[in-house]
Amino acid sequence: LRRALRWGAPAATDPGPPRLDDGGAARAPVRPLGPAAHGRGAGDLVVAGIRLRKADIAMYASKNRTKNGYLLFHPDLETHISERKRMELELSRMITEESSELWMQPVLKQSDGSLFALEVLSRWFHPSLGEIPPTDFIRMAEETKMIDRLDRAVIRRSCAQLIWLRQNHPDLH
Repeated sequence: LRRALRWGAPAATDPGPPRLDDGGAARAPVRPLGPAAHGRGAGDLVVAGIRLRKADIAMYASKNRTKNGYLLFHPDLETHISERKRMELELSRMITEESSELWMQPVLKQSDGSLFALEVLSRWFHPSLGEIPPTDFIRMAEETKMIDRLDRAVIRRSCAQLIWLRQNHPDLH
């Protein structure tokens, strides 16, 4: 506590000596540190918080673009971040609700053209954004660590469709 008080400015009012709590233990007074200790108003704290958030956005954008570079904040960065967060939420919802479409693509034997296997392709048709390319949503699922959830959902639904196909089309082996 002494070390923290040395670093901070004096409090606007002296909190007084330590007090005893109900159990008889001494409780040290708490002195405000940082901008509040300098008598600044809440508006200054809000401005500082906004500046810190913008610096954070620029720092992470810089880390994504280059190893040892820097990037000054620009409002487009904030727009990109909020759009990215929105897409991450939409992707999570799509996985949870299992609302992607699964397309079965036949794999045929080259020798006689008979069905050898089915390849499952996942397609995401967003209600307002339209088709999201698999390269985009799969990359995002990998980057956000949702790829395992996506894989499990696709495998679960693929197996259910395969069971349905075998029951309704016994000629497919």
